[in-house]
Amino acid sequence: TVNKGSQSFASRYKKKQIGSCAVLNESYIQYVLSKDLSVDANCITVGADNIIIDLNGNSIMNSQSVQSSGIYGILIDGYDGITIQNGCIQNFGIGIKLANSNGNTISGMHINQNWAGGIELENSSGNNIHNNVVCNTVPTYDLNCDGTSTGNNGTGNKFNDTIACSDSWPSEVGVDYELCNSTDFEFMC
Repeated sequence: TVNKGSQSFASRYKKKQIGSCAVLNESYIQYVLSKDLSVDANCITVGADNIIIDLNGNSIMNSQSVQSSGIYGILIDGYDGITIQNGCIQNFGIGIKLANSNGNTISGMHINQNWAGGIELENSSGNNIHNNVVCNTVPTYDLNCDGTSTGNNGTGNKFNDTIACSDSWPSEVGVDYELCNSTDFEFMC
């Protein structure tokens, strides 16, 4: 389950409430989502290193029927040290995309019903992906990692369909991840 009001591990980060989709471009800020968001385009774009995005138990949902991989719940392209935690992303082209981004963390997220993928890693290495439920009900990959991404890891995740990174993570059901079950599909944002 997703917990409202989780505490950040990084006390040096200043907290800033956000109640709408935005470009997050200030380093060392813990952006805390103050309410559920329903949008019809990209929602959160990261524009600086060292940011915490705490969905605070809230959901980001696309209100349109998206059939394009270019619409993102959260997009990180070229930034490092980002943490995404504690919420739900639903009905985008891709729930969370990391491109050219290293040393990030995705934790405690429910990511489902995204048309082209749940979590996508492109040329992104050293990322920690743990304790997430990524169970798309559309024919796509829950985790899609390209051939240039290495050193990624994670435990406690649930996926059904994956494309492993070039160094084979995640490779083994029961070790690297568990399969989604019917109750995972019942939890929607």
